[in-house]
Amino acid sequence: MHHTSVLKKLLFIFALLLVALTSIGYFYYSRWQREVNQSSTIPYILESAALVCDVGAVGKQWNNFSTTTIGRDFATLPLFCDIQANLECLNQAGLNRNSLDELPLIVSIHGLSEEEIGYVLYLDIRTPATISLLAFLDNQKKANKYKVENRSYAGYTITTISQTTSRNTKTLHMLKQGSYVMVSFSELLIEDIVRGLADKKPSAFLSLRKSSHKQGSLYINFPKLSSLLRIFVKQEYSCKLASYLLNLAPAAQLELKLSNHYLLLTGLVNEVASSVDSCYWVSALSKAESSLFSLSSYIPSNSSVVQCYSFKDTGAFINGMYAYQSKQPNTQVPVTDDISTPSNLSLLNSLFKNDIALCTIGSDMRDQLLFIGTNDSGSAISILEESQLIVSPYEQQINQWSTVYTINPTVFKNWLPYIVFPEFEPRLLTIVDNYIIFANNFSTLKQLQRSYAQGNTWASQQSGANRFLASTLAYANYSMFANLQYAWPLIAQKLKPVWKALLDKHTINFQKCGYASFQFVNNTQSTQQPCYINLLFAHMAESELAKQVKSDTISAVKYFQTAAPIITKPIFVTTHKKVAPHLLVQDALSQLYFVDDIGRLIWKKKLEAPILSDISVIDLYKNNKCQYLFATSEAIHLIDYTGQEVSPYPQKLPHSGKGVGVNIIDYNQDKNYRILITDARGNIYLRDMHYRPLPGWNPKPLHIPFAVTPFHIRLDKDYFLSLQINGTLHALNRRGQSYAGFPINIKEPVCNPLIVQKGNYSTTTQLIVLTEEGTLNSYNLKGALQHSIQLEKTDYTVKFTLCSALEGSQSYAIFRQDLDKIAILDEQGKLLFEKEYESERALGCQYYVFGEYKFYVITDPIKKRTYIYNSGGKIINNSTPIHNNGQQVVLSFSEADQQILVYTSFNKSILKYQLAIEETLENRGGSVQDLFDTSKNFSNEGLEH
Repeated sequence: MHHTSVLKKLLFIFALLLVALTSIGYFYYSRWQREVNQSSTIPYILESAALVCDVGAVGKQWNNFSTTTIGRDFATLPLFCDIQANLECLNQAGLNRNSLDELPLIVSIHGLSEEEIGYVLYLDIRTPATISLLAFLDNQKKANKYKVENRSYAGYTITTISQTTSRNTKTLHMLKQGSYVMVSFSELLIEDIVRGLADKKPSAFLSLRKSSHKQGSLYINFPKLSSLLRIFVKQEYSCKLASYLLNLAPAAQLELKLSNHYLLLTGLVNEVASSVDSCYWVSALSKAESSLFSLSSYIPSNSSVVQCYSFKDTGAFINGMYAYQSKQPNTQVPVTDDISTPSNLSLLNSLFKNDIALCTIGSDMRDQLLFIGTNDSGSAISILEESQLIVSPYEQQINQWSTVYTINPTVFKNWLPYIVFPEFEPRLLTIVDNYIIFANNFSTLKQLQRSYAQGNTWASQQSGANRFLASTLAYANYSMFANLQYAWPLIAQKLKPVWKALLDKHTINFQKCGYASFQFVNNTQSTQQPCYINLLFAHMAESELAKQVKSDTISAVKYFQTAAPIITKPIFVTTHKKVAPHLLVQDALSQLYFVDDIGRLIWKKKLEAPILSDISVIDLYKNNKCQYLFATSEAIHLIDYTGQEVSPYPQKLPHSGKGVGVNIIDYNQDKNYRILITDARGNIYLRDMHYRPLPGWNPKPLHIPFAVTPFHIRLDKDYFLSLQINGTLHALNRRGQSYAGFPINIKEPVCNPLIVQKGNYSTTTQLIVLTEEGTLNSYNLKGALQHSIQLEKTDYTVKFTLCSALEGSQSYAIFRQDLDKIAILDEQGKLLFEKEYESERALGCQYYVFGEYKFYVITDPIKKRTYIYNSGGKIINNSTPIHNNGQQVVLSFSEADQQILVYTSFNKSILKYQLAIEETLENRGGSVQDLFDTSKNFSNEGLEH
C-alpha cells in the first residue's frame, strides 16, 4: 500500500509539527491575557524531557500555520515539505481528515545522545479524535500491515509494533496507562516511564498543568535543555550552554500565539524560591520595577545582538548579581591587587543608573560595546580616575568627540560588569551623554561615533529594528534583541557541520525571520513565580523586504537556474567546440552543473563537497578535447566534456581540508602535464597525471600556509613561485631547490596574491608583493628589491587588496578599504577615485581591462550587491547595484556590440546583464589618462550606505 509505515509517518508528522510550531513565537504583552486551566494536569512526562509540546487540534493548527506569511515562506524547507507530503499520504491511506484536525497531542522531546533525539507521544483516549485514530490503526493491523507483539516489563505490558513488509522500519513501542497511550520509537524512554511507575517515584516525572490556550503551549525544562542542544551545537559551545541553562531557571511553561508575521512564546517561570535561597539567575533580577529601554539611539544599525539589564533600584540589582555569583559552584575568584579595594569598587558601583547593556556589532564577536547608564556623567571621569579604572588618554582620538581612555583590565575584572558579562574584554572607554561606553577596539568606537552622528541606529524611523522594538516589551528586567541578518553567522559558527550546512543551504528562508527578542519581566505579585518569559520572532513584512532589496533599473536575463542556492561565482571554461565558453557552477547540494553558451544544461554531477580550487582546463589526450581539473576538500577530480571522470580520477588528496590549492604545470607547452597541490600546512606536492609523486615534491615542506597557490613560470629557466602569509617569497627550481637570492623574508604578513610582470630576462621580470601594512615591493628573479612604496595607511583598520587585471593584461590595481570608505589606487599608489562606503567585512575586489577600457568591481558579501566603476569613478550600472549571492561576478566584453556582459549568481539563478558602453562610459574616444584627469568631475555616486 505504501512503502513507509503509516504509524511511522504519523509519529514523524506530530514530532516535527510541534517542534516547528514551538520554535518561535509572537507576543504583545499589554494586549494579551493568559488563559490557564488549573484543573487539568499532564501525567507521565519523564523528568529527562527537555521540551514538552501540547497542541489541542494538530491538523487545524498546521493549516493555520500554512496560511500565514511565515508558513508560506517556510514551505520550501525540507521539514515542512515532509510534513505536508506525509499528511497527504495519511489521507490516501484512509485516515479521516477530521480526526487529524481535532486530534489533541502532547509530545515530550529528549536528547538521548549527541546525535539522537527521542520523542514520546501522549494520546488521550477519552477524546473522540483519538478514538477515531486508534480505530484507524486497528484496521491497519487487521489488514496485516503490522506485526504486533506484547511483552511484560516490571509488571507492565509494553506493545511493540513493526511493519511486516520492510526490514528497515523502526519498531514502535506503546504503553497504556490510565487515560493515556504513550508511543515512542525509543524503547528506552517507554521503559523509563515504566520504571518511574513501578518505583512510584514522583521525581521521575514532571509536574505539568494543561493549558486551555487554543494555539498550544511549550514546557521548557532548562536543566535538561542542553541535552537537546548538544545534538546541534559543537561540543565546546554545548558545554558552556549546559552551565548557563542549568542555573538560568528550573522550568517555564509558555503559551503559543501565531499571527501572519509574528510567532510568540510567553508564560511564567515555574516555582522559583526567594532570591535569598535560590541559586537561579532569574532570582537575581531585581524585584523592583524595571526601567525603560532607552539605548536604541546609540545602537549602530548593523548590530547583531544586544543584551540589556534594566532596573530602577540600583542597589537591589547589584546585590542580586553578587549574590547569584557567590552561589555558583565554579565561581572565579576575583583578581586581587592593591587597587581593587572595596572602597574603589563602591565608588565604581555608585556610577550605575538604570541600565547596563552589551552590544555586538556585525557578525564578529570581537566588535563589542558595553554601555553603562550613569548618574552624573560630569563627575564620572574623576570617579574613574580615583578608582584607577582609566589609565590615560588613548594614543588615537576621534575628532570632535569625547576623549577615549585606556582602561586597567585588573580593576575591570573585579567590578560588577565583568560578573554580568564575563566574556567581554574591554580595552578603551569613553563617555557619551549619560553613558559610560567600553569597547574592545578603537574601530568599534569609530563605528559608534559615525552611526550616532549620522542617525544610522536602531532608533531610525526607517529602521526595521525600530519597528520591531515597538512590538517588544518597553519595560523588562532583562532583554536580548537580535538582528538575524547579522546574527545568523554567529549562530552558524557554533553549529555542528551537518546543521551548519542545512542552515547555509536555506539561509534566505531563515533570514526572513528578521528579528528576535528574549525578555524576562518581574512578576511583583508573586514570590513563587517571579518572572514572565517572552520570546518574540518577527518575520519581515513584504514592504520591508522591498526596502532591503530594490528592483534593478537595469534588465537582467535569467541565464540558468540550479536546484539549490548557488555557492560559487560563475566559472567560464573553454571547450573543444568552436563556440563561446561554457559555464561551470556549483550549488549548495554540492551539485556541479555544466552549461553551454546559450544556457542549456549539458550535465549535472553530485560531488562530495564544495569546490575549493580554481578549475584548470587541460587536453590530456592531445586530441583537442578538453577536461576540467579541480579539488574539493577531499579529492581531486578530472572530468571530461560529457561529465565522466577521467581514469584514474577522482584521487584522494594527500591531506584533506579547506586549505587545498591546485595548479597545472606544463613545462614545454606540449601537454605533458604535472599537478601541483598544496595543503593548509604549507606543503607542496607535485604529481604526474597518473597521480604518481615526483622526486623532491612528496612533499616539499615550507611549513607556513600560502597567500596564493604556488605556480610555475618559464623564462630562461623554470621557476616555481610561492608567497606565504608570513611574508616569505620562494623561487624554486624543478627539483624543489631554492634559486640564489631566495627565499626572501619580507618581514611583514601578506594576504594578497603574488603578481608577475614578465620581462625578457630574469632581471627585468617583476614580482609584485603588497603586505598587510601597505608596503608595495617589487623584486626580480635574482631576488633583488627593485623598488618599494609605502602606501598611505591612515588607521590600523585599513585593509589593502592587490588585484591583477583579468582578461590577460599584466597590469594591476590596488583597493584600499577603511571602515567607511574605499579608494582605488594605480600601480604607483596614486589615488584614482574614492567612495564613501561602510562595511564591517572585507569587500570583494576585481579589476578588468578590455583594451582602452578599465573597470573596477566591488562586491559586498554581507549586503550581497556589486558595483562596477569606470576609470573616472563613474558607476556604470545605472547607479543601481547588481544584487547577487555575495560572490564575485564575471565580466566579458563584446567589441562588436560595444557591450559589457555581467554574469552573477543570485539565489538559484545565474543572471546576465548587458551594459552598453556608449551609455555608461564618459569620454569614449579619449585615452585612459583622459579618464584619470576627469575623475574629479564626477560626484560620489553608487557606493552609498
